[in-house]
Formats: sequence, C-alpha cells, structure tokens
Amino acid sequence: MNRVALRAHGVLLSGLLWACSSAPLPADLSRGQQLEAQRRDDEALVAYRTGREGCRYAGARARDDCGLLAFREGQVLERLGRIEEAKAAFLRTRELTVDGRLAGRALVRAALLCAEQLKQKDQALALCRLVIGRWPDEVPAEDALRLLCQVQGDDPGLPAELDRIASDLRDHEVSGFALLYRAERAERDGQSQVAVDRYDELWRRFPRGPLRDDAAYKAALLLRKLLRPEQAAEHLVRLEKTFRSSLVVGHYKTLLLDDAALLLGQIYLSDLHRFDQAIQALKGLLKRQPNSLLCDDALYLMAQAALGRHALPLPGDRAEACGYLRQLRERYPDGNMVRRAARDEERLGCRGK
Repeated sequence: MNRVALRAHGVLLSGLLWACSSAPLPADLSRGQQLEAQRRDDEALVAYRTGREGCRYAGARARDDCGLLAFREGQVLERLGRIEEAKAAFLRTRELTVDGRLAGRALVRAALLCAEQLKQKDQALALCRLVIGRWPDEVPAEDALRLLCQVQGDDPGLPAELDRIASDLRDHEVSGFALLYRAERAERDGQSQVAVDRYDELWRRFPRGPLRDDAAYKAALLLRKLLRPEQAAEHLVRLEKTFRSSLVVGHYKTLLLDDAALLLGQIYLSDLHRFDQAIQALKGLLKRQPNSLLCDDALYLMAQAALGRHALPLPGDRAEACGYLRQLRERYPDGNMVRRAARDEERLGCRGK
C-alpha cells in the first residue's frame, strides 16, 4: 500500500472512530470555555481550533459541536481584536453548524463586524438580507433587519425595501418588524398617514404577535398629535382588551400597557372631556396593575376628572376627588405626584373629609 493510500486509510479509520465517539469535541468545548473564564483567550482559541479541525470527519457534527466551536472561535478572535479572522470564523460557522438559529447568529455577527469595524457596508447588507430571507421566523432575522436599518440610515431606498420585506415575507414574524420600522421611518419623515397605515396593518396581520402593543400605542400617539383623539382612543381601547393574552404572548408588554392605559385616561379627560370614561379607564389600570409606577399619575388624573364634571365642582365631585388624592398619598407615598396631591388636598379642604 503506497503512502497516499495509507494516509487515506488512516483518515477513514479516524473518521469512523470519531463517528463512534463524541468525546473529543465536547472536551475541546469544555476546555475552551474554562480557559475563557480564566481570561486565557489565546489558549482558548487553540482549544477551539483543535476541536474544529476534527469537523472534517464524518459524524463530528452530531450534536452541533462543530458549529459551537466555530462560533466560539469567532467570539474569542473578536475579543482579541483580530477582526478579519473573527469575521471568517463566523462565516465558517454556517458551513459547520446544523442549527439554523446559530448560523443566523453567526452571520449577523459577521455583518456587524463588516458594518462597524471593517467598513464593508455592502457585505454587511448582503449578509443581513441573507439571514432575513433564509430564517425569517428566527430571532437572528429580527437582529439582521435592525442592523440593515442602521446601516442603511437615511438611504432613500430603505422604505421601499422594508415594504418589500413586509410583502414578500408577510406570513413570517420578521415582516412585522419590517412594518414597524417602516412606520417609524414614515413618522420621522412626516408621512403621518403612511405611519398610521403601517401600524394598523401590523395589528391586522399579527393580532396576537409580540408587536401589537407597539403598533396600537404608537398609532394612538400619532393620531392624538394629528388631533384625532377619537381614533386614538379606539386604538387604545382595542389594546386594553388584549391585556390578559398579551401577558402570555409578549415579552415586554406590561410597561407599555401601563402607558397605554394612562394615555387613554388623558385623552378622555383632556381631549374628549369624557370625565367618567376617563375615571373608568384609569380604574382599570389600578385594578390590573396595582404595582405600576404610573398608579399615582392615574389617581391624580382621576381626581382631575372628578372635578371636571361640572364647571363649578359639586360637593360630591370634591369629595370623590379628595378620596382619590388620599389613596394616592397613602398607597403610593413615594410617587412623583404626592406633592401635587398634597397641595390639591389643601386647596380643596380635603384633610377633614
């Protein structure tokens, strides 16, 4: 047997042995992680590369050790400031991994390096578009779209591209983010109706999605700014009705729902002069979210609404307002409205009531 044949036979035998045992790759991963924790990045890099070298053998990717090794290699190289090598490692991850989400994460990381450090804008955009189109329902697609918008900046072609993504990938989560960014861009450009239309389309298309609260709340803010308070209130009422399911579906819902409830009360009070509706809307906030940081604001507005029912407040109006102010002071003594509430109590003669 000649030397080439012996080498081939040895590689085949090594591959078969590797396929039968997954021990070497996890050991390299474990060792590399331990070295990273000890801030021994150069040695960690050697461990990851040693493990990755085995990924050319059959069966080495069974648990996606290869993809993780390549990704970790890229992270260490980036930390060491070896940016071109880090980019290459992240790009290599896609070739080695069996996990689409990891592949997407790696390509987004490579795109970020291209955009921020290597000044390779075109390649950054190409990588972002690849991730968006290939894994439109994975988190990396959302990250890629956000980066694409940052890299494009004020590029006049960005709105059309966002509309195209929203249309072409309409059944996928990333299209919701495209609609959101398109609406925000339109709002910034003074295209108010375009913004409202995109926010409303986002709500219609993903009524149970993680962006529905953003869509309704931002549309309401814009409609109020456009002096269309009735429509603004309708958007907020619709959002408030989703409160319970939103806690399950969303990932940052409750704070925005607090803001939405308070805004609805403000619109009823100041814009539409529907004082009882304002009180009921704000009571809803107190009932659903009694620990919200906005509860003291809600109680203060409720007091204002009680006093606003009549041109000259009736004794019952004043008594009701005093009750709300007392609740504010007693239940939320550290709230930002306590001092104003105390002044109003004194003005209304509440302390003896």
